[in-house]
Amino acid sequence: MTFKIKQNLSLVATFAIIVSAVIVSYYFISLKKAPYTVASFKSFTFKWGTSSNLENAYLSSDGSYHYLNNRDSLIETRVKLRTNDIIFIHNKINELGLWELPNIVGKPNSKGNSPVYELQFNYEQKSKKITIYSDFDQDPQLLDSAMRIVELIQQTINEAETRYH
Repeated sequence: MTFKIKQNLSLVATFAIIVSAVIVSYYFISLKKAPYTVASFKSFTFKWGTSSNLENAYLSSDGSYHYLNNRDSLIETRVKLRTNDIIFIHNKINELGLWELPNIVGKPNSKGNSPVYELQFNYEQKSKKITIYSDFDQDPQLLDSAMRIVELIQQTINEAETRYH
């Protein structure tokens, strides 16, 4: 009886070591996918609105932030992100596969009332611009990845604005 317990225990321990090694390798590989380092990150631009007009925008280079509130009043303010916020955004967008996303996700809606997001990430050597139409229905995994990047940026900007005001 004790022999079987020892044998099963060593089998479970071996399996746990293999699984943990695979998980650690996966995260190292996924973090290495990023073609550019956070040190070469310069700025990003985030615009959103309807397909006919992207009236809301945030520019990380100077912190200018303007958006329409619930009463359709244009709010203009400055919200500078901390270095920690920039590092966090850089790491998360690379984890979510920014460089694998196409430049246009979806296509414009003929009615023109669905949300549209435009992201541009600027590095020293290269920039990546993505336009996301939220009513995209072809590849849900592609749209999910793009929308998670949008939500991440919106959440980070909102948290920074809360700190300022």
